[in-house]
Amino acid sequence: STAPAAAKAKAGKPAPAGSKAKGPQYAGGLVLEPKKGLYDKFVIMLDFNSLYPSIIQEYNICFSTVQRPADGSMPPLPQPPVPGSMAPLPTILQGLVRKRKQAKSAMASARDPVMKNQLNIRQQAIKLTANSMYGCLGFSASRFFARPLAELITSQGRSILQATVDLVQGTIGAEVIYGDTDSIMIYTGSDDLTAVRELGARIKREVNRRYKLLEIELDGIFKCMLLLKKKKYACIKLEPGPNNTVVEVQEQKGLDIVRRDWCPLSKDLGHAALAAILSGRPREEVVEAIHDSLREVRGRLAAGAVPLGKFIITKALTKRLEEYPDARSQPHVQVALRRRAAGKRDGVQA
Repeated sequence: STAPAAAKAKAGKPAPAGSKAKGPQYAGGLVLEPKKGLYDKFVIMLDFNSLYPSIIQEYNICFSTVQRPADGSMPPLPQPPVPGSMAPLPTILQGLVRKRKQAKSAMASARDPVMKNQLNIRQQAIKLTANSMYGCLGFSASRFFARPLAELITSQGRSILQATVDLVQGTIGAEVIYGDTDSIMIYTGSDDLTAVRELGARIKREVNRRYKLLEIELDGIFKCMLLLKKKKYACIKLEPGPNNTVVEVQEQKGLDIVRRDWCPLSKDLGHAALAAILSGRPREEVVEAIHDSLREVRGRLAAGAVPLGKFIITKALTKRLEEYPDARSQPHVQVALRRRAAGKRDGVQA
């Protein structure tokens, strides 16, 4: 597989002495270099359920089981537990997983909307608690900080994701176009929804048979996808609709057009271009539609027909005005200074 050469871990290497870096000072999750482009046939995404809590349980990782080398190097995996003798940390996580399953089961059968909502909040809270266990191990200010354990968990996470990529591209022969920490995206090259679902089910079976507790699930089916860079893509996602129907929903992740510091006019044009690109129409028609939109807006701009509200950029102050060393080059700071000079009290402080 060529994936290792195109991948790297988040969080990177330990920071140099004197560094004020706030993130974890060890390698994090594996992020594959995306194969950028427009995919006009089905893309599927598979996601590991609660990857880090599952790794803790799968490999019996605990303060009491991990032997920490004196030189600070990566610790080895602990010995597999004797059946029925799981260590305290994975045992606690196992209990949380069990309670969450009970809450989800009760939620599925609940008829009272209020009770259903309460149960949903409960299962989400339990999930958050379980997922925060790894965070506590990797956060230096936590009373449970244990860098060797956190480092071992993320190392296993990288190995598991890479092994999954190798299985999909090698054994199954599908194309992985992106992967991030606990999920992979696969271009199927097919427009047959039934065949795509069968491929997803096959990958799930092949991956899950390798582990006792780790589970991967089919998390999304996308009719088409524009993959731009890491953590930035737009797609048409298939969602279940009423009466066993399928609904197409546009989804955006990390795109600049959702930022507040883009004016509404720029956002409108961005959304129009994106809708055209994901429409499934021939390329020439898409390009012409985007050009027509730009010409139409240019005409309205020249005629002064675009409302001023379409040019408003929203940007927040993050500190006191006097604390900006480059205030002259920051338009929103200049606006705040002018408002303050005019005696205004709102919009002049963080």
